Amino acid sequence: MIYIKKYWHFILSFFSIIIILIFNIIYLNNWALNIIFFSFVFATIFLILGIKKINTKATYEVNQNEFQKIIEVIDVGIIIYNINFEIQYFNQAAEKTFQIQASDILGKKITVQDAQNEKLQRLVQVIFPSLAPVVILKSKEGEEPIITDVSFSEPDLFLTTLTAKLKDEQENVYGFIKIVHDKTLEIKLLKSKSEFVTIASHQFRTPVNEVKWALESILSDQTLNNNLKELIIRSLKSVKKLENLIENLLNISKIEEGRFGYNFKEVDYLNFVKEILSEFLPQIQKYNIELYLNSPQENLPKIYIDQQKIYMVFSNLIDNALKYNVSNGRIIVKIKKSEDDQFIETTVEDTGIGIPQEELKNIFTKFFRASTASKIDTEGSGLGLYVAKKIIQAHGGKIWAESELQRGTKITFILPINPELIPKKEIPLLDIS
Repeated sequence: MIYIKKYWHFILSFFSIIIILIFNIIYLNNWALNIIFFSFVFATIFLILGIKKINTKATYEVNQNEFQKIIEVIDVGIIIYNINFEIQYFNQAAEKTFQIQASDILGKKITVQDAQNEKLQRLVQVIFPSLAPVVILKSKEGEEPIITDVSFSEPDLFLTTLTAKLKDEQENVYGFIKIVHDKTLEIKLLKSKSEFVTIASHQFRTPVNEVKWALESILSDQTLNNNLKELIIRSLKSVKKLENLIENLLNISKIEEGRFGYNFKEVDYLNFVKEILSEFLPQIQKYNIELYLNSPQENLPKIYIDQQKIYMVFSNLIDNALKYNVSNGRIIVKIKKSEDDQFIETTVEDTGIGIPQEELKNIFTKFFRASTASKIDTEGSGLGLYVAKKIIQAHGGKIWAESELQRGTKITFILPINPELIPKKEIPLLDIS
């Protein structure tokens, strides 16, 4: 028998909704599947709310088989364990994910030492994420519930977990619920799609390079009349845009397959940023824009970054700050330590057209372009900020945006000072955000 605390039906209903919102809307771009999952969740909620209340001041007593039937419509693993890490509930989806029968695990106390047991190893590494080979925190530090991506290899297993505390009426923690979404199949499908994009992009590269070379050769002909010369220049710009799009598509495929390739080295970050800005200075002056660098008052520690990848981030942010700025505008780059002294914080701020507040949440998604930006540059790909976000996340950092229409946009990202916060390896991403 399983004893479930008072208001358990509300807790499970809440987490059922969280499951759908997090693990399907975020990770699946298929509305038919979402409708099916929503139907499952609402069915679950009605079933749970239909459980007969035994005593309003006591606990609910639910037969294990009945409880299992109630939640078997949820195709995610549900693990419940007490403060002593004794497994109290282990549903069918959890059995499938970890290849462990509930009868073999119920009532068992899970310890760190159990990681030596090959059969229990992956379950132990999910319950104690610090033991897992690759863990990426998706929720904010200190925020509950805790959401993480956990991945394993040989054989591949990619999980997203949501962990929440179970509390009694006095707010005392008496256990934990861990919801485990196995996204291995989804990532394999993503890899197939990415492989197609990669192959197609490579195939496009050769003819695009040949057209580019031909146009550049023609343009070098001093006998060209002005009209023809202008036509060649416009064509060459279009080819270069296509070349950039192909490069971005290749980068995204590599990122999502977990093979972008990072080479972390210890660098003096402030000097690194100064070198980047000096390289962009002629272009900035061409736009008649003023550039300011606000350096920190204190000395910054050296940090580990992939310089080429962080250069790509700056290239995108500076390019946007130039294209969507106003004449005689400003770009202000600020560097400082974060308030908790755990990160170096970088802000690129412009005085441009801004982004509508309701669109801010979408600017780091693939192919999204703000309505204000589309009016100025109709041919942008909407991929730059998506790539920038993934690069910063691969460094163990975060990136976000603030903006005000006709006043400008501010993009801020943080990079960890402690190299232990950098993910140990790339993992494939199943993410449309």
